[in-house]
Amino acid sequence: MTETIKNDDYIFNYISNKSIKNIMTDEIKYFFSDKRKICMVKTDNEKIEFYGKLSDIEADLSKVPFVRTHQSYLVNCKYIKNTSYNHVELMDGAVLPVSQSKRKNIYNIFGKYRKITEDSDY
Repeated sequence: MTETIKNDDYIFNYISNKSIKNIMTDEIKYFFSDKRKICMVKTDNEKIEFYGKLSDIEADLSKVPFVRTHQSYLVNCKYIKNTSYNHVELMDGAVLPVSQSKRKNIYNIFGKYRKITEDSDY
């Protein structure tokens, strides 16, 4: 459920309390899932919960630099400070897990994101 606003600006739509809400993807640090519930963590550390599937969100945000670090985590590349063998560290110091099956993909996507941001005024 994303739509283009400008070249690099996207809105994410979600349903909470029986109403459709939207948020700029730049305001989202990461998503994590717990069974059928999704928790969206914003840049101001507010946590918003709603029902859904992380795989559906990942597909919705396919044009935005988010990377799946683990079965339960989808992270905005903009807020990743460092990547390591078994975790990613965010700019605010939060540490999120990296699963073995996602490791190679993280390096590819995050590497491409860093190259793009270095080559442009992202």
